[in-house]
Amino acid sequence: MTIFHKDRIIIFTRYPHPGNTKTRLIPVIGKGGAASIHRKMALKTVSTCQHYSSNSRVTIEIHYEGCEEQLMNQWLGSSFPYKKQAGGNLGNRMAHAFNDAFQKGSQRVIIIGTDCPELLTDHLQSAFESLNDNLLVLGPAFDGGFYLIGLRKNIHQRNISALLKNIEWGSSSVLNTTVNNARSLDISFNLLPSLHDVDRPEDISFWERTQKRISVVIPLLNEAENIDATLSQVNNGTNVEVITVDGGSTDGTVEKVRDHGVTVYETTKNRSIQMNKGFLHATGDIILFLHADTLLPADYDVLVRTCLEDPHIICGAFSLRINSQHKGLRIIEKTTHFRAKYLQMPYGDQVLFMHSHIFRQSGGFPEIPLMEDFELVRRLKRMGKIKIVQVPAITSGRRWEESGIWRTTLINQIVIILYYLGVSPDILYKMYHSV
Repeated sequence: MTIFHKDRIIIFTRYPHPGNTKTRLIPVIGKGGAASIHRKMALKTVSTCQHYSSNSRVTIEIHYEGCEEQLMNQWLGSSFPYKKQAGGNLGNRMAHAFNDAFQKGSQRVIIIGTDCPELLTDHLQSAFESLNDNLLVLGPAFDGGFYLIGLRKNIHQRNISALLKNIEWGSSSVLNTTVNNARSLDISFNLLPSLHDVDRPEDISFWERTQKRISVVIPLLNEAENIDATLSQVNNGTNVEVITVDGGSTDGTVEKVRDHGVTVYETTKNRSIQMNKGFLHATGDIILFLHADTLLPADYDVLVRTCLEDPHIICGAFSLRINSQHKGLRIIEKTTHFRAKYLQMPYGDQVLFMHSHIFRQSGGFPEIPLMEDFELVRRLKRMGKIKIVQVPAITSGRRWEESGIWRTTLINQIVIILYYLGVSPDILYKMYHSV
């Protein structure tokens, strides 16, 4: 059951069908490219609102068009109340949304679109604070529109409709007309800082500018079977560089990687050494360590950047899904979720990511033959909070299937216990690979 709070954020968006969204971008980047930007900006907006709501009592509601609710649930998840947008122009749809929210008991309501990648939780906070002293708050966009509009319940219902009437939506006069309407209706208002919307080809640079560079480091060792799929998924990200470090592959892995146009560095066979060497070649603000047999989730780049916008988050990781139909592995996934979320101990197959300076401050991976991710996470826990993004990375189930699920799990737990007891990682490595 959805709990409705006094404050509400309503997100206006449409389903990202190629050809039906961001149409003004299509001549430059095509239908698929325009839909991709819309999809990523929508996910960023939703994630920003979720981060805000984690520290505030606020309801997030999504008003959509272009599909049925089932598709929205599949796209953005089932944790939101969804509502189809009302008919008419944008002003009619927003007026209907405001009135509906106030009828449900909301006191302060903000409506935002998904076109403004510069929107931060600070802007949301400022908007709600503005409504303590004003009936209206607007977030001006540099193109003459607005990226945010908020109202307090005290405003009369007929004034909501009048405020949003006679506006030429999509034009450069939207903000000025709205402000003039407010003045004529004697509605007190406040303006937030101006931000950029992404609607036209010349706006694409504003989207790209907000995307901190992510350096993806992939250690390699005989991964010819998996590497094509892994790299294809990585390359779906925006402003991402890929760094691979091989530890002596003999199965054609290196050749496959080079076919993707990715540089391969070489070093000794040791995953921690390989990942540390990859970091030395990284130029990104964010470093992400990816096992070669693991698939990142769709739009991983947006999820990573949004997660790390929270200054309290030192490191992030994804939840885990094992690519196997074996029912026993569903139990492993649940125990992994518990360990990662409640004990703050994700492992490397959950894809560790953090700001590059944090990795540098941590000292990097200890160059030991086993337990390097375990030890790094222990260090990071002492530095701050570790966030688990509730979207799964998909890792290969071959290790469990080849060696047996419960046998593999038992060995893993024994190795962890012995490591806690001070047994040398060199001894544990020999034991791990001999049983």
